[in-house]
Amino acid sequence: MFGKADGAAVELSDIVTGNGGFAFEGTIAREQLGRSVSGAGDVNGDGFADLIVGSGDTGLGINTTFVVFGKADGAAVRQADIEAGIGGFVITAAQSADNAGVSVSGAGDVNGDGFDDLIIGAPEGDPDGDDIFDQSGTSFVVFGGDFTGAATQIGSAGGDIIVGQDTAEALFGAAGDDTIIGNGGGDRLSGGAGDDTFVFSDTGSVDTIVDFEDSLAGQDLIDVSAFGFATEADVLALAQARGPGGRDVLIQLDTDNAILIERFDLALLDASDFLI
Repeated sequence: MFGKADGAAVELSDIVTGNGGFAFEGTIAREQLGRSVSGAGDVNGDGFADLIVGSGDTGLGINTTFVVFGKADGAAVRQADIEAGIGGFVITAAQSADNAGVSVSGAGDVNGDGFDDLIIGAPEGDPDGDDIFDQSGTSFVVFGGDFTGAATQIGSAGGDIIVGQDTAEALFGAAGDDTIIGNGGGDRLSGGAGDDTFVFSDTGSVDTIVDFEDSLAGQDLIDVSAFGFATEADVLALAQARGPGGRDVLIQLDTDNAILIERFDLALLDASDFLI
């Protein structure tokens, strides 16, 4: 429902028809779309406030959370469009019974990149990844960003292999030692905790790592074996400081492919951070 200046009553039947707002309706029996809802801030940086909507099982065998990008018109939002990365994106649960999305909220700009972030509760999740009935619970912080892609994927507490599609996506490893493969599109990749490996290929895009770690907290690796470099030092030589105050690192792999590492000091990057 869009905000307004007058005090006239609002009929939800009007919202369904696009008068004074828009509807986002579930399509599957007992899906429970809207069991939790919240304002999300401006997740994608387009100037419109966005929404986050929790649901139950949408037919994938796991709970699903939808991020709906804000807009000015009252046209209904189709669930199939969000699932295809049109007008928003999907966040799928890490485990089949973790109850992810029972609570959702905007979190403000947690990582200071200018995009508002999200927090999703999974109260029945198992952080150890070995017993779904542990129910000690997990909360996921999902970084916002300038992406317009297909379903966002979130890994579990264990070591995951997360494989993206050929469109721009946001892929999050959560805990564990993860391998994250972006494939096509300008992806935003987050390994979370653990020693993670980010795998890149010749897709003609600029991919972004939002939380690269090279410290006691974690030793992440950048796999560029698809590009045929002779030595790791050859890759390191392509790295340059970028962004305000040189806070980011850009690695221009070739004319068409690049890797942006956000909020990482170029001086900390060395040849051991790469796999060739």
